[in-house]
Amino acid sequence: MYTMRPISLRIILLLMIFALRYHCSAAINIYIPFDPKNCINCSAGLYSLCREPSVQQLTLILKEEYRADEQDLNETYEFNKFPKIKLVYSDSLYRTWSHTDNAIDLVIADDGNKEIYRSDLRRLNMQKIRTVCAGQKVAGDTVLCYSSFGRKMLGFNVAYPYVFSLGMHSRSAVNISQQTELPVKITDTLSITLYKNLYKQQFDKKYPFVKSMIEGTPVYKPQVSGQGKWDDNSIFVLCSVKDFRSKHGSGDTDSMEIFSIPVITRFYPSSGVWTIYNVDKSLPADFNIWDVYKESGRFYVQGVYNDDRYGIYELTCNDDSKTFSLNKKLPIGQPSDYKKRGVSPLEEYNTCVNGNLLAFIYDDKITRLDNENQVKIPFGQKGSDAWNAYEIRDLQEDDLYYHVLYIHDGNHHALRFSKDGKTKQDIIIGSTSNIQTTKIKFYMNGNTLLCKPNSNEDCLRITTIPMK
Repeated sequence: MYTMRPISLRIILLLMIFALRYHCSAAINIYIPFDPKNCINCSAGLYSLCREPSVQQLTLILKEEYRADEQDLNETYEFNKFPKIKLVYSDSLYRTWSHTDNAIDLVIADDGNKEIYRSDLRRLNMQKIRTVCAGQKVAGDTVLCYSSFGRKMLGFNVAYPYVFSLGMHSRSAVNISQQTELPVKITDTLSITLYKNLYKQQFDKKYPFVKSMIEGTPVYKPQVSGQGKWDDNSIFVLCSVKDFRSKHGSGDTDSMEIFSIPVITRFYPSSGVWTIYNVDKSLPADFNIWDVYKESGRFYVQGVYNDDRYGIYELTCNDDSKTFSLNKKLPIGQPSDYKKRGVSPLEEYNTCVNGNLLAFIYDDKITRLDNENQVKIPFGQKGSDAWNAYEIRDLQEDDLYYHVLYIHDGNHHALRFSKDGKTKQDIIIGSTSNIQTTKIKFYMNGNTLLCKPNSNEDCLRITTIPMK
């Protein structure tokens, strides 16, 4: 007679905890909008999901027209042999969850059917799926985990579907919708291409000297000084290319003057192709670009003149000639009260830009780039505080509200005020001792945050702002 050893209550509890930890919550729904017209091999990841212990059920959503073909589908795909698979035929559900005609997506949604994760079925990341299914959430937060979000990350910017990470000596672009991550760097091949573009017919004459300077002083190599979203399939990268000229025409290599030339490039991550765009001579020669961004089809560059005045220009992109030319200078300058308030010269030109909104980070006004109108931020008793008492970290807007993420008295605040000026709500998100100032941004809208608490995990957290 077989006897089973008694199992202690502690072991039972541990087994229950393990099961809860590594299985999708009942409140999590996994949808796969499935079109049999796509290639059969594209659905191979489906069976990997069926073997994954953390996945409890897969809802395959098909168009109504395939209901009569269920027997043929089972003969081809053998869905009926996998208990986790549930077939649902619904045109409306298919339209809701299908975002592409050329691929099959896995979609994970919460109990309110809000999408929290999406991945191409051909490029599954099981660890991330386990993370979502296991409910690795903190106070309702969803996590995005990538290596560039680790402890070496100094800060990040968001331009959905991209999150741009800045490290001590590196930059990365994460495409959230495609679940891809890649470093943004200038290779030796691209460096040579940048100099060929700069010197043109004089490349063979000039480049050997530049090459020797770079080999002797590697920090003279072209550097990435900025990056952002061009469109959903490409990003722009602002490159700083060093050039050299002798002082007073002496020709002496010991008296060379080194200066930087900004070059705007367009990078296609899927193909690895770089396209170089030159800024033509319509921009003032004494204006030095330090940043570039794009909003509603318009490109903007900001920087300083040789005499340290701030400036911002709208540029026109000429795709045929691969050039940027001056469209207009925006009448935006340093806030008039900065000197009176004693704002540090090291901070006087720091701005926060998101979408169509720009603000100097120690000011109390938002400037709209589309019409150059200004909006007062209702901080309160700002005039009686120190010049750095309120620090703007991010901006957003929707049809009804402006949203401002800012720091005051050692805390991160989320401020929402209506465009008609009738309502205002200001709440504390958390302490700057728990979330560094460069590691919190709005995510997709003014009601959601993306942040990195002070921890060693390679993750950013998406959290909803508890506005009433």
